[in-house]
Amino acid sequence: RYRIHQDERLKSAERERAVAETRLAEQRKRRRVLRLLGAVILLTLIAGTFGLLRFREDALIREAQTARMNDSFEILLKQARTALMLGETDEASLLLSDAANQMDDSIRPEHLDELKSLQSDLALVHELTAIYEFRWTPVDNHLPSLDETANRIHAGLGKFGLLADAASTVEKIKPSAVREQVIGMLDRLQLIRPSLLVRDVLFALEEDAFRTRLRRAILQKNWDLMRELASSPEFLKQPPLLISILGDAGALPMDVRRSVLKSAIANRPSDSTLLLSLASTYSPRDPKEVTEAIRWLQAGIAVAPKSSAVRCNLGSALRRNGDLQGAKVEFQKAIEFMPENVNGHLGIGLVEKQLGNVEASIEAFENATNIAPRNINALNGLASSLAAYGDFDRASKLLHEVLAIDPNDKYALTNVPVVDKAAERSAKLPDLISGKLTPDSPTEAVELARLANKTVHGRIRLAARLTEAAITSSPEWARDVRAGYRYDGACYAAKAASIPDMTEGGMLPDQPERRRLRGLALQWLNEDLAAMKMPGLDPATRTAYRERLEQSLRDSDLQSLRSGGDRSDWTPEEVASWDAFWADVTNTATTLAAP
Repeated sequence: RYRIHQDERLKSAERERAVAETRLAEQRKRRRVLRLLGAVILLTLIAGTFGLLRFREDALIREAQTARMNDSFEILLKQARTALMLGETDEASLLLSDAANQMDDSIRPEHLDELKSLQSDLALVHELTAIYEFRWTPVDNHLPSLDETANRIHAGLGKFGLLADAASTVEKIKPSAVREQVIGMLDRLQLIRPSLLVRDVLFALEEDAFRTRLRRAILQKNWDLMRELASSPEFLKQPPLLISILGDAGALPMDVRRSVLKSAIANRPSDSTLLLSLASTYSPRDPKEVTEAIRWLQAGIAVAPKSSAVRCNLGSALRRNGDLQGAKVEFQKAIEFMPENVNGHLGIGLVEKQLGNVEASIEAFENATNIAPRNINALNGLASSLAAYGDFDRASKLLHEVLAIDPNDKYALTNVPVVDKAAERSAKLPDLISGKLTPDSPTEAVELARLANKTVHGRIRLAARLTEAAITSSPEWARDVRAGYRYDGACYAAKAASIPDMTEGGMLPDQPERRRLRGLALQWLNEDLAAMKMPGLDPATRTAYRERLEQSLRDSDLQSLRSGGDRSDWTPEEVASWDAFWADVTNTATTLAAP
């Protein structure tokens, strides 16, 4: 029993020890788990604290970045607004483009609104520039009429919701960065087409006492008061845009307008608007005044070399002054700086036509019609060049298109029957060439000669023969210098003597025939020149003769007869005779230009 009891105690002790060891192992395991859990919790707390600190730091960084971005954005907008106020549109455009590129969700709503407002102001400035370009760009030697200008101003401002009513117009203009430019345009509109609406807008926008008096004088058409105000020292202190409206103030004496504009330019020599306004006061029909206008326009180019309007004006003045190559350069520059400038293309078309480059003039006018398909000047110019080329069918179609746009257009009304008749005569050329047809009269002969000379036909020798026959058979009829029968005949003879006639074997005439043709040209031109020297000519005739002589000095048809032409097969007598003739032409033109 004792041993059994001892065995049981030993076994019980072993069980208790095993239980104790198991319990101890579980406790150790539990402690390890607790320590691990504590470590995890601690690490989690540390990571959470670090993450929170990092989040707060990132938030502060983002907030600082947003603030810096908005500050930078605001600076760009302020610079753009200043540039617009100063009229520096290129700079403003670059600044607004930079701002638009930086735009994202972090930009404050008020800055986005300001960006949209300035972008609208920039578009408005471009529209105002286009209006000024239209106003000061001559077409066929004439600036647009005041009525056309007023319509253009209304249409341009209407695109931006202006002039619908006084209240909304004032509300939109007041905060605008280009407020002064808009006010200047409204002053011009008020001068050429006065209205109570524009008056109310201007009076609401400005309270300047002098300008109020000036605007009331304009509205009431009180030209005596207008003259008094324009002649006062206070007027010269006004913004250039307000002063420049004198260019449209036709009711004021010319000496007053020029005197004020010159004084204003002396104070603001770099303002191209004032220079354009002054240049516009000179008559395009008086050579001396054209020369004076060129001087002011060249000053305009010096201060605004990229102004398409100044370039076009200078090109037109140079063209009137006989400098066709110089005019061509200016029109090309006008297009370079404003490719959509219709008048630049029109100017090149006119110059190329005067230079005798009919195909180049067609291309220029086609460029103009591509930009403005309903532009009457472009359509008429293209029709004229096509008729000069000999494509009467297309010319007729274009003229009828013009009449569909404006049934009262004088050029189209006058030339539709001329072009249609030319198309009928052109159909006779095959029979004339084959010998089946003989002209009924000298007039029909020269008309057929003009058709044969067209580029599309290229029958130069036929044109020379027809004209020679008409002049020889009817010398009295040919004496009409202004009709130009002998002049045209000289042009055909000069071309026939120097240009291979592709319809007649592509060869030049033989040498005796070339000399004979040059002799005919010299004879006919000298006969016209003698008539131009007759005493007692009236002013209109003197002007017409002078223009004809100046034309002969630059006419491409007569190029082979001038000193720069090929004279390799000429006799010394021919050279001397032609040199004497051209010297006589120059002297006679100078004499006719004298008062």
